[in-house]
Parts: sequence; C-alpha cells; structure tokens
Amino acid sequence: MSTPDNPKEIEAAIVMLGDFHPAAFNQHWLIANEIFDEAEIQNEQTVVVRAELNEIHTTWCKFLVTNNRLQFLTPQDSMIGRLADTVKLLASRVPLSVKAVGLNFESHFQFLDAASWHKVGDCFAPKDGWQQIVGKRGGLLQMTMEFPREDGFKGYLRIQSGTSIKHTPGIQFHLNDHHVIPEDGSVEDNLKKIIDRFEESISTSRQICVAALKYAAEKQNV
Repeated sequence: MSTPDNPKEIEAAIVMLGDFHPAAFNQHWLIANEIFDEAEIQNEQTVVVRAELNEIHTTWCKFLVTNNRLQFLTPQDSMIGRLADTVKLLASRVPLSVKAVGLNFESHFQFLDAASWHKVGDCFAPKDGWQQIVGKRGGLLQMTMEFPREDGFKGYLRIQSGTSIKHTPGIQFHLNDHHVIPEDGSVEDNLKKIIDRFEESISTSRQICVAALKYAAEKQNV
C-alpha cells in the first residue's frame, strides 16, 4: 500500500478563547501597533469589520476576532515562527482576557490511488462490525480521538481524522493542542508559556499525522 510522505497543504493556527471586542482590533490599530505591515493588508485587500466580527487577511496570515474567539492562522510553513511572535507582540500591546488557547494544526494528504486511501480508512475505523449492525458497508467520514495533557496544564490533545475536503482521494488531520489558562498566575505569563511552545507543538502534530499514515500502511500490509 502506498501512502503519501508529505501533506499537500497545511494550516497552523493559534486560537484564543475569551472575551474580546472585535472592532478594537481594526486594521488601523493593527498597523499602528506593528502587528501587521500596511502593505501586507493592502496587497490582500480582505477586510471585514463589524461589531461582532473582525476578519483581516494579509499576504501570509488570516486574522479573525469575534466576541469570544481571537485567531491567527497561516498556511505557510515558513511563517509559523512569525505567527507565534505576532501573537506575543499583540499580547504585549493590549491586555487579553483569555480563558483557553489552542495550538492547532491541519494537514491534507492526497493519495495516488483510491485503494490505498480506502485501506487507511479501514485501519482507522474497521468497517466489518458496522456492516453487521447496519447491513451494508460504510466509510470513514470523520473520527475524533482525545488524549489527556501531561505537562501541568489542564486541557487535552484532540485529533480529528477523516476524508479530505480539499483533495480526492485524500485524508485530512486536524489537531487541537488545547490549553486551559490556569486561574493562578497572570494571564500574560501563562499565555507566553503556551505560545513559546507553538513551533514544538506544530512539529509534534506533523509527526503524529505522518506516523498515523505509516502505521496504517504497515498494518494493512501484514
């Protein structure tokens, strides 16, 4: 069975959950506080600002703020380090009311043939039992696994895998390295600790995706 070694595309994101005022993070404030360069926003020209939503696309990043969510996302591998630095810069410019942080990674793998694609799905979610229950054979659309944290933070590692919505035949993974901000200590200090390990988290998530496909290939070739 042949499985892809590298994803066709990826997204890395830092998602903060809490209480925010979207209109306060308008493009003028972001430029004045050196979060983004003016040229980065003008070249992309995607700006939506409403009382409950602020969405700005730059040449390398998608920035989104709602009343309870603040997100920085990049589809560019080379910008993962800069994304972390940008979030830390934002946190230094204004106090953030953050309750939880997700260090998120999404990847899409395209297969050369449908047979290998189906075998991976069969490994992740065996179909025989469901065929006996339902009376016909189904296929994996999406499954979720959750693992506890072991680093002192409350939270979890949640892994979703299933059919890619971007590449056919393909499989996508979405990993949420979720941290709950502790009640003791300052939000700013705890936020920095979490953001400081963003690149490490993304690297680990990437390794998990590749290892999962390798495991499926070895298991199905037995």
